[in-house]
Amino acid sequence: MSKEMKIDASMVRNLRELRGWSQEQLAEAAGLGVRTVQRVESEGRAAAETRTCLAAAFSVPQSVLTGTHSIPQQVRDSSGPILGLAATFLIVVGLLAGPAMGPLLAGAGALIAMLFVLALDHIDALRNAAGRDALLSPAMTSSFGLLVAGLSTEALGWVATGGPVWAGLMVASLGLIVAAGYWLLDRLTGPDPSGEQRSP
Repeated sequence: MSKEMKIDASMVRNLRELRGWSQEQLAEAAGLGVRTVQRVESEGRAAAETRTCLAAAFSVPQSVLTGTHSIPQQVRDSSGPILGLAATFLIVVGLLAGPAMGPLLAGAGALIAMLFVLALDHIDALRNAAGRDALLSPAMTSSFGLLVAGLSTEALGWVATGGPVWAGLMVASLGLIVAAGYWLLDRLTGPDPSGEQRSP
């Protein structure tokens, strides 16, 4: 009997749920018993043969299941700088607008937007490990980050001051415009592979 070693039970569960599998379906796909899958997810331990079968079923390296290698991250190089600029823009406009709450609300809105982007990064990393495409491109994530930043600032403004925060409205509008621009560009140009196929 093979020696059992630690396995990331939450990772196994997340990968299974991302694929929409029940424990029975995972057991069938991996060629394991249902009780083995249940024990892996509850105890976080598995024999080498079990890890091999699970990795093959999920099409991921065994290191992902053991926690020695993180899921490949969908690093959004454009998201950080754009959201950083959005936060700075919100704070500067808030200062220029005059209300004392402006900069604080702007910072809070930017923080909510950054958490939104981080959540998408985490979801896309899990989807990538499950063999699925990302929910949004980096450009669209940045655009929606601007929208979330603006709307969050505006909502906080109404709660805190009872009135609109113009910086929030401006950035939310900017986010909508940029997102619409990316969407229109994608519709006009089409996917790269198709474009390459149409090229002479």
